[in-house]
Amino acid sequence: MAVVLKVILFFLIAYAFSWVGYILNYLSPGSGFSSMNPFGPILAAPLTLWLTEGGAGVKAWWARIWRFKAPIWVYFCAIFVTAAIIASSTAMTMALSGDRPLPEELAQFPNALIAFPIITIVFGPFGEEPGFRGHGQFSLEQVMSPLTASLWIGLGVVIWHAPLFIAGELPYQLGVCIVAVSVVYAWLFRAGGSVWPLILLHGMINTFNGNYVKEWMTPEDSNIELYFLTGFFILWAVLIVWRNGASLGRAREQ
Repeated sequence: MAVVLKVILFFLIAYAFSWVGYILNYLSPGSGFSSMNPFGPILAAPLTLWLTEGGAGVKAWWARIWRFKAPIWVYFCAIFVTAAIIASSTAMTMALSGDRPLPEELAQFPNALIAFPIITIVFGPFGEEPGFRGHGQFSLEQVMSPLTASLWIGLGVVIWHAPLFIAGELPYQLGVCIVAVSVVYAWLFRAGGSVWPLILLHGMINTFNGNYVKEWMTPEDSNIELYFLTGFFILWAVLIVWRNGASLGRAREQ
């Protein structure tokens, strides 16, 4: 129970750090502070650990999130399976709608490649995964199965996105995708012992699906594409659980 309470404390602090702009705007309407702070989770993790475990907890977490070494297949899945899912979801949507991306839209792909490291580090993935998975998932696995932990973390991440849902910046159905991909994150984290494959997977979604593809899709096509994307991640999560059970496979040293 103590571990669960510590993780709840982490999420509450992460929410406060991430939602501070919305909170300030609510207290002072028109102040202009109304954006999400993507670094809330990575700031909340060491603070929570310092408050509950002291310097030793922070040191262990720090060493964990800066571990880059993981099996090649883990990085391959994070990058190339995710790329295949995004490409398939886009192609199926275009086939269903009868639309085709224009040459000038396809020509923007190199720009997306350039934006990938920037979006990955600055606009979400790096700010989230060391906290959500490097601390939250890692901690809950000490007292419950990795699968159960991943679902609870997924729910916590859905709540973290609440201001974006309420503001209409993200569609509500994305919540299902967030929970499904949480299982995939947990599996990769368990197999690789590193948060970096997760950061790259998250960066792939944010860059190529959230920014590049959505830029030239109509809102209707974008919603359809999200259903395909969610379906693929649900399928991936189901296959992981079918193959490995609630343990999500053998754990690599973390």
